[in-house]
Amino acid sequence: MAQPLQPSGVRNRLLAALPSDVLAQILPALHPVSLTMRKSLAAPGKPIEAVHFVESGWVSIVAHLDEGAQAEVGIIGREGLAGASRVTGVDTAFAEAYVQGPGEALQMEATAFQR
Repeated sequence: MAQPLQPSGVRNRLLAALPSDVLAQILPALHPVSLTMRKSLAAPGKPIEAVHFVESGWVSIVAHLDEGAQAEVGIIGREGLAGASRVTGVDTAFAEAYVQGPGEALQMEATAFQR
């Protein structure tokens, strides 16, 4: 059985900036996942099933344009999270999110994140 996460072990800067009492409330809903190269975290037009607080590595956000063109519209490192549109209640991805730099993240189910 995995050990519970400890506030002192959090490397994501967004999580680390939370007040300790708030962080303690959400730690049980987070679990570590590996970010392997090209792993898809979200697909355009599909439901966002989980958010990922990046701890190491990075995630590219790529918009799919007309006629098959693509444009990178964002990069997420350990300062943020993939799936941030869930903050505003949007549950469908507008772009693709996939791993460009392997590493680790703390994952939380989208419904738990909304709560």
